[in-house]
Amino acid sequence: MTPIGAFFPQRDGVGTTPGLDASRIFALHHGAPASALQPGDTFLERMAGGSVRTVALHYAFTSVPAIASWSVGDGPAVTVRYPVPRSIGQTPAEVGATGDIVLNLAVWPPQRPAISGSAETGRLDIGLLTYSVAGFDNLNRPWRCPDASYSTADPGLLTGPGGVVDQRTDRPVADAASARSAATLRSFSVNLSACLRASGLSDLAKDPAIVNVTAVTGFGDAAEGGGFGFRRSPFSGTWGVVSGSDSRAVSFEFSPHSFATSAFGIKVPAGLQVTGGTAPTGWTCAPSTSSAENDTYRCSGATAGPGERVSGQIMLSGPILESASLDLITRRAADDPAETGFRLTAR
Repeated sequence: MTPIGAFFPQRDGVGTTPGLDASRIFALHHGAPASALQPGDTFLERMAGGSVRTVALHYAFTSVPAIASWSVGDGPAVTVRYPVPRSIGQTPAEVGATGDIVLNLAVWPPQRPAISGSAETGRLDIGLLTYSVAGFDNLNRPWRCPDASYSTADPGLLTGPGGVVDQRTDRPVADAASARSAATLRSFSVNLSACLRASGLSDLAKDPAIVNVTAVTGFGDAAEGGGFGFRRSPFSGTWGVVSGSDSRAVSFEFSPHSFATSAFGIKVPAGLQVTGGTAPTGWTCAPSTSSAENDTYRCSGATAGPGERVSGQIMLSGPILESASLDLITRRAADDPAETGFRLTAR
């Protein structure tokens, strides 16, 4: 067997966390199909010098820790819908804000099958795991988070060496609905800006951070999920389908973070037209053309300064997909009136 070495930035499921120590964790290419591996299986580990010891497979993960929702600071929570469309997974979320970026995560725990020969049945949520955050930037440079960057208000979690430590034990997953309930989630926060600083990288204003969540057992078994990108933007916002509108109406909300704007547009996906809407308070809005006829809801007549929230609704010519993308169109910078697009995050 060969030590796995440092974090490999090609998303191979191994994160740079204190629990993944290359001096004591090994990767073994066993060649067996997943159906042939069960918790409690044993194998022989032949050490340098000729000694042999029997090692048990403590966990066989059947899922990875999955991000259920995220938010930044006191901003709105963004629910992650699975499977994640490739267009969303590859586009960093514009998180905006001044100062440090504190990312709030709600995570579904990884699961395992029942242990053969025990009284367990079905799948179980794995408890007593240490959750940590690590990742890489757009140049594939790895980063990790110091212990002081974590915090949690979850009564079932405690901050500790390597991240946040789950105090709950393994418990059965009764059905698919309960597996997705709020009671199942592990919720904690991490200061992404502090993580990048501690790793010698620039803040999110220059390079996006790809965020992975790693769950490690007390025996060193690990599973990793995530892969979502975040970067700082002068604007951030969200959009969502209005309930009861047959997906023909969307609500939007955005905030400037570093400079004011007195004109903006919300551009809808190709193939759809804006037929009307509800303008934000104090603004005057109407359908307008950017790339295609009436593909933008243009607003003017007011000013939104840093920290202010602007919200409204748009009526569409047809139903919009939840995997679609909407862009906020406004000036590029305080000293640059040229317009550019800032991606709104689906909620």
